[in-house]
Amino acid sequence: MSGGVESLLDKFAGHRPTERLLAQWRWRGLDVAAGTVAGGLERLEPLFQPLYDALLLRTAGAALAQADATPWLVFLTTAVPVGLRSSSWLFLAQDPVTFRPPRTHTRRTVGTKAGNGYLEQGGRSGLILPNMKQWLEPSLPNQGLVTQDSAGAQAAFAQAGYTTQGGKLMKGGRQATMSIVMPGNFSDWVAAATEVKNELTAIGINATLELPQYPQYSQAIQGGTFDAAIGGFGGSGDPYTDFDLSLNSSFATPVNKPTANNFQRFKDPSVDQALTTLASATDDTSKLQATYSLEQVMFTKIPIVLMYYGGSWGLFTTKNWTGWPSASNPYTLPTLYNNSLLTVLTHITKA
Repeated sequence: MSGGVESLLDKFAGHRPTERLLAQWRWRGLDVAAGTVAGGLERLEPLFQPLYDALLLRTAGAALAQADATPWLVFLTTAVPVGLRSSSWLFLAQDPVTFRPPRTHTRRTVGTKAGNGYLEQGGRSGLILPNMKQWLEPSLPNQGLVTQDSAGAQAAFAQAGYTTQGGKLMKGGRQATMSIVMPGNFSDWVAAATEVKNELTAIGINATLELPQYPQYSQAIQGGTFDAAIGGFGGSGDPYTDFDLSLNSSFATPVNKPTANNFQRFKDPSVDQALTTLASATDDTSKLQATYSLEQVMFTKIPIVLMYYGGSWGLFTTKNWTGWPSASNPYTLPTLYNNSLLTVLTHITKA
């Protein structure tokens, strides 16, 4: 057996790290550098590309398939010069199992760093646009999009009693601080939070990132024990669902008492009234007016800072059913873990 064949079988059939194979070879008196094996495998990769492409096609044509991100992080070479790690994706069908390199998830600079320009800056309306443009409050300037106003931020800090001393934003002899928490393996969130940290640092705030595992992150946001947290907002395609889960004061438990939603503990009686009106509205005009008032709250009171549109991925086949969410008809998220699935079931038809 050649060294190349043995290294392939040992790595992919035996599931053993190459360094262990090299150690075994050294015991036999064969000292081979790791770079030699890696270089050989790299030269072999084009030979397997046709087989890999065929497996991807078979997976895409399967009647049933499932896809999700794995915890295995890889480095990406992208047009945006940032060091970004992202998760490989696993596609599981009836017979083939395939891995695919990540397509990264993506306000402008933050969104670019998070997703390498793949997705767009988010507005402050609370709506995902253009998907939900029929609900957009027409009086919102620039459809809810805002631009960075560093001078305005500095003026607001000065009004609150802060002064800049030696590049630090100070009050009462202490520097302004902020910690931002998110799961350490959510690479797009970490990339976005890193840009936020850099911009806060530039105006003198001592900003830090907390990168726990997801269970510790979930415990922090549910208990309200955080300065700031990166998370997801909306996307169900239904304004009531999105605003209710994020703003309803019934979820606003005291800090250290877990809650399932409204992690920032926002309370506003006018919001609760608008949610009640929206829930019971039977005509389009009433629904629109209630939604418009909720968008105004999102834009003016800023209970949540909406930065960029994050990707939500799904996999489906039109072999048996059609009418799935798509770029031309993005009526809801293509996901299985929330009530979007119920919306999908009301749209799909037999092929």
